[in-house]
Amino acid sequence: LSALEERPVAEALPDFAVKSAEETTTSPLLEQRSWIDEAFAGDDPVAMLARLRSGGHIEAAETLESKSPTSVFAALRHVRAAAGMSLAEVLERDLRVGMRLFASGEMQEGIRAQVVDKDRNPRWSPPRLDEVDPSVIERLTA
Repeated sequence: LSALEERPVAEALPDFAVKSAEETTTSPLLEQRSWIDEAFAGDDPVAMLARLRSGGHIEAAETLESKSPTSVFAALRHVRAAAGMSLAEVLERDLRVGMRLFASGEMQEGIRAQVVDKDRNPRWSPPRLDEVDPSVIERLTA
């Protein structure tokens, strides 16, 4: 915990690794790493979705498309920024971003569709990744 409090997460995590990727002999996720790294590179979920589809990873693309587009953009931006932060900074930002997403109505809509009405048909605003306004993401993740 002290390492995470004193250093950015990306610097502290390697200290806790039990085995390196080279030492791991079998792992379903590790076996998929090359396409995962390629598909999820960068900071643009629209481009990620296109790479998933063009690479034949339809199930992953459909899963990404089923999520709140606003939340996907916000989460990606938050995760990328967190790599250079301490644990305290990440947790503080988690709370801030989470509260802003809650206030946006996206969380309530997801809960409504999954838990309350159980129709599994959320009505996201906007409904598609390519319709997300970058200024909204800026406000959510600032």
